[in-house]
Order: sequence, then C-alpha cells, then structure tokens
Amino acid sequence: MLPNDLRDDYKPLLLPDDQTMEENRLVRAADKIAALIKCIEEETQGNREFEKARRATEQAVLKMNLPAADCFLDEFL
Repeated sequence: MLPNDLRDDYKPLLLPDDQTMEENRLVRAADKIAALIKCIEEETQGNREFEKARRATEQAVLKMNLPAADCFLDEFL
C-alpha cells in the first residue's frame, strides 16, 4: 500500500479514468499511423517489401474504430 502523500500522484497511473483510456487509444492510433506513413514512404521509393506491412497497418488503424484516425486516413493518406 502506498503512503498517503503519494496516493494522489500514483492514482492516475494505476487507475486510469475514461479520459485517460481514450487518450491511450488515440496515442496507439497515432503510432500506427506513423508506421503506416513509413510504409507508404518506403513503397514510394520502390521498396515493395513494405506492401504487406502497409496493408496490415492500415487495417489495424481501421479496426480501432476511431473517428479521428479514420478522418486522418481519409484526408491525408
């Protein structure tokens, strides 16, 4: 058990609230989108080894069902 003076500091880390969970989902989506952009860059440079990774990564982003991620894919990629 944590000392009383540390509980408030550690509570958000150990017991995330709904907002933190949503932020975590957005960060995961951003990470996948960054990987997708890297795959697209490699394909543009003629590196065909990234085709399968691009498709898999794009599907992973779509499966997250995040409107912000879907919008980014539609608008920028």
